[in-house]
Amino acid sequence: MDNDDKKGTGYGKYPFLDDRGLPIGRITPVQWVREDESPEKKRVIDFKRIVSMLIAIVALFVIVAFGIWKDLSQDNIGLPEQNNVSGMCAFIDRTHEIYRGSHYLTEALEYFYDKTGVAPYVYITDTINGNNSPSFDEMTQYAANLYSWHIHDKSHVLILIQRNMGRYQVSTVVGEAATEILDEDAVGSLENSLLDSLKRSVSKEASISDGLKMAADQIARPKKKLINPIIAGFVTILAVLFLVVCFNVNRDSDSQT
Repeated sequence: MDNDDKKGTGYGKYPFLDDRGLPIGRITPVQWVREDESPEKKRVIDFKRIVSMLIAIVALFVIVAFGIWKDLSQDNIGLPEQNNVSGMCAFIDRTHEIYRGSHYLTEALEYFYDKTGVAPYVYITDTINGNNSPSFDEMTQYAANLYSWHIHDKSHVLILIQRNMGRYQVSTVVGEAATEILDEDAVGSLENSLLDSLKRSVSKEASISDGLKMAADQIARPKKKLINPIIAGFVTILAVLFLVVCFNVNRDSDSQT
């Protein structure tokens, strides 16, 4: 076997040969390097991987930032345009203690509508079907009847206020189209605001008006509490991606050395 044949066997060069043409000394195999594993190509692959991850991080940041900005910029809530109420805000006082043209209460009704997009219809009475101490079920059923009798769309909220010897009960019926805004928590806030205001104020007109305005502010306030979990999740994802990038870079650096 001549020198050219020996060079093709993968055993490197033979600087010292004996008379028979055999190598003298230790044979060191050649560590062949594949073309696709060259250091230069590895660096290119690492660079592309890092760029791809950075693009993904930036895209995720833009999506989350847009969602947070949209929540923060939404000062008021309201029904979609196609669900706008067909009637005006109104109140009926069967106790005859509130002037029919009360500007103060009318302003409060309009304030509630402007803030929430749901038109309130307030019905004030002393008795329910002749009973001045109605049960919770009687209040609920009577409020539902009042809605069907006086309101002809599904975008109002009817508020029934019953007074008995200075004590009040409140029952609320929300139209189907307004339930997304006036959910269970919002209805609870509305009823509690009215009851608290009725307990504090001597004037029924002022107490109902103040309760409506206070409830409207609470219902229309953006729910920022949802932002904190979003930010926490976003930061967690960024941290995981950062660790993955660092791990890959360190692993590739160790393999090259």
